[in-house]
Amino acid sequence: MYETMFTAASARDVDIVFCNVYRNEDKKEAPYFPSGYYDRREMERVIFPRLLAGFDEGGGENTIRWCNWLRLYKKELIDTHRIRFDKRFRRCQDLPFTFECTIRANSYCYLGDAYLYHNRMNYESLSKGYTKDMWGLIKPLVSYLQSVVDHYAPYDFHRQMSCRAALFVFECCENENKPNNKKTKAERLATIRSIMRDSDAQKWVSEMHLKPMRKINTIYKILFRCKQARLFYAMADKRFETRKQDYRKKQRDT
Repeated sequence: MYETMFTAASARDVDIVFCNVYRNEDKKEAPYFPSGYYDRREMERVIFPRLLAGFDEGGGENTIRWCNWLRLYKKELIDTHRIRFDKRFRRCQDLPFTFECTIRANSYCYLGDAYLYHNRMNYESLSKGYTKDMWGLIKPLVSYLQSVVDHYAPYDFHRQMSCRAALFVFECCENENKPNNKKTKAERLATIRSIMRDSDAQKWVSEMHLKPMRKINTIYKILFRCKQARLFYAMADKRFETRKQDYRKKQRDT
């Protein structure tokens, strides 16, 4: 994998190389855009519009994956701009690192037809399973990304940021529906209500643009703004039914 990526990086002396992935061993992830070399101008035209939050014609999210295990970065890029993993963030640490590297880069190579990584989904992992105090982990991350966007002049990411912030808020609420969450329903609802009472969360959701969103996110926005925790929980529960069935089956098998 890394030999192929390093060869591609060396051929054009690019700042970032990004390859593709198999999900659960055999499902190829669709390429985000044509494979090949992108200079800064093409990066802003093709890559930047989907860097924080991108959507297809049906409103489905097609944001570029921010996983660092699919990329190689030129060390000079990282050192020149003093880009580091922030130890304050214990969830989605890859996002700010990838985002800052990409907006500072001047060249990019995408290997969308090269499926070099095999990703096995684990719904009990930190990123897929239930996360304790997820809102407490995500809120500082959103605030940090907002500050980066506010101070970055070459490209306007504000519309994307408003969508990304709201999606993170919804994800923190949906976290209470995860099948490996051991809390009672009353405790789960109490957590959702506490997020709904947060003034920053309400602000971020209110600023979300509805036009590119799927219907479920439009419903989520209404329920969140009206602080309808029970209805939000019920809607999210339906979305997690298949995952819960898989989790219960795994528990029986073990």
